[in-house]
Amino acid sequence: MLHAGRLGANAACNDMAQQLLWIEACLKLAGGLALVTAPRGLARLRGLPSADDRFWPRLLGGVLIGLAAASLIEGRRPGAGGLGVAGSIAVTSPARP
Repeated sequence: MLHAGRLGANAACNDMAQQLLWIEACLKLAGGLALVTAPRGLARLRGLPSADDRFWPRLLGGVLIGLAAASLIEGRRPGAGGLGVAGSIAVTSPARP
């Protein structure tokens, strides 16, 4: 009986991890699309100074869209051992000296 309880806890943990991956992918996709389509407008909306060069914001937007796509693809594959929660945290966490 104890073994069945562990399986239920593991299933709940896996469901929560899947939900976190989907939420993260949606947020990255939204941010990436905003940066690709309107980098100056987004800077103005956030109160940041607008630069003449739109290359870097659009590049960041493309990276975010790619990360969102990777998370969505890996989340749809059953038993995928790809990006996952740990990989997403490692990719999006800032580098520390």
